[in-house]
Amino acid sequence: MTRIIIGFTVLFLLIATTTLAAPIPLAAPLTEEISQYIFKQEWPAGSDKSGYGFPVHLELDREQNIHVTEAVYNQIQKFSPDGRLISEWGGRGSGDGKFIYCYGITLDRLGNIYVTDAENRLQKFTNSGGFLRMWEGSGLPDGKFRAPSGITSDSFGNIYVADTGNRRIQKFDRNGRFVKSWGDSGSDKEQLTHPTDVAVDAKGNIYVTDAGKDCIFKFDSDGKFGTTIGSPGRGNGQFSFPHGIAVDQKDNIYVVDHHLCNVQKFNSSGHFVTKFGRRGDGKGEFRRPTGIAVNANGDIYVCDTSRNRVQKFIENPLYGPR
Repeated sequence: MTRIIIGFTVLFLLIATTTLAAPIPLAAPLTEEISQYIFKQEWPAGSDKSGYGFPVHLELDREQNIHVTEAVYNQIQKFSPDGRLISEWGGRGSGDGKFIYCYGITLDRLGNIYVTDAENRLQKFTNSGGFLRMWEGSGLPDGKFRAPSGITSDSFGNIYVADTGNRRIQKFDRNGRFVKSWGDSGSDKEQLTHPTDVAVDAKGNIYVTDAGKDCIFKFDSDGKFGTTIGSPGRGNGQFSFPHGIAVDQKDNIYVVDHHLCNVQKFNSSGHFVTKFGRRGDGKGEFRRPTGIAVNANGDIYVCDTSRNRVQKFIENPLYGPR
């Protein structure tokens, strides 16, 4: 029964609608005639037998290969930069190396892979999928989780987990020791309500998508609250269930909106730059997108979850230099 409840909690992250207003816009809208990003290619993410899957999050390794969590068959799929399937591993279960609704994924500086799932677990693997260790346990104590979702790492090998059910971010060092948590205390403006994903920039600043307040929280490297980016709504720089988040090498911020079915880009100061995508089934369109990653060239990969595919976008050559 616990697994069923937790499973539904994870699915709620993908389909719930939340409307808590905290409007804090940081920039005026920017109107463009030519989109900065254009569709490049797509490929299915799921079972080879049926072609059906449920890709949720993705991350890149040093070779720019894409690692995708797929939550129906509970497997990790590795694709080449052009979408060729290289390997897949995992499977449904509660044992070591198995998953129940695998969710967030990240790689550390050594190439080790970390994955969260609905069993309130964080597992660590080698780059080829060999099981290394596990953190598990449901609850509020340090190092325990309630519906963990997005996850990321920094240049020092620290791991950050969006502990959604506990409304906080948890930080672990490169040896897996709990360091600290934040987001569940302080003034109202500093508190997270529904953190879904987390990303770190080159300066160590930490960005968290909050689907409850429909904005992005920015914290410094020690977890001290800095500011928020965006506000509830449907316009430029506004959100309706922001989900995945990524930061590129220039510290630009990319956010997937699960309900608006688009990707928005902000500069390192939090000012809106551009957006692309809309609801639909065609190329460059989305149905409940979730995860996002950006490679060294600035190419963008998005988990188009309800369409069972990964889409790749590149900068429009007609747009001009970044």
